[in-house]
Amino acid sequence: MNGTAATVALAAGTYTASSLAAMLQSRINGASALAAAGAQVEATESGGVLSLTSKLWGSGSSVAITGGTAMADLFGTPSTGTGVDAAGSIGGVAATASGRTLSAQGLSISVEGGVTGARGTLKFSRGAADKLSTLIGDLLDGSIAARTEGINASVKSIGLRREVLEARMVTIERRMRAQFIALDSMMSSMNSTSSFLSQQLANLPKSENTG
Repeated sequence: MNGTAATVALAAGTYTASSLAAMLQSRINGASALAAAGAQVEATESGGVLSLTSKLWGSGSSVAITGGTAMADLFGTPSTGTGVDAAGSIGGVAATASGRTLSAQGLSISVEGGVTGARGTLKFSRGAADKLSTLIGDLLDGSIAARTEGINASVKSIGLRREVLEARMVTIERRMRAQFIALDSMMSSMNSTSSFLSQQLANLPKSENTG
């Protein structure tokens, strides 16, 4: 059932057709594998022939009887069918279907049965909460989004300018270090020259004035 397999054994006894259907339904719905999958079935009888119907709606619903010695006696010639999803439109817009639920334009409608075709007219009004949600959505998609985009662009521009400035500062630092090293070397050379000149001047013969 619905893609899940289970083996069901009935208690030995004497049953009427209706009581057998009730027992079968109870045992199938109590099967652990089916219960874990959320699958349930409805068992009915007509003229002593049993029928099983999945309680799940839509294309995921299916029931197949795959074996058993009493299959032909109880179910005749069983036919296996798979459910179909509801189909239709809401307000002229094709609806998305899941089981018996149709959804379109923010509305979800449950098709409970009946013949195919138009089901009538549905009137509704949007409340304050929906209008507020629409307004917030417009703001997020419009002015706030534009403002956010502008701020992001400014942040990116500032980041690029910062990278340029950092690269420029690195270049200036290298140039100043080179100038400092050259100046330090020059000062060292000048100090050496000053010391040499001082020594030479000290070694010059002193002249005496005679009158």
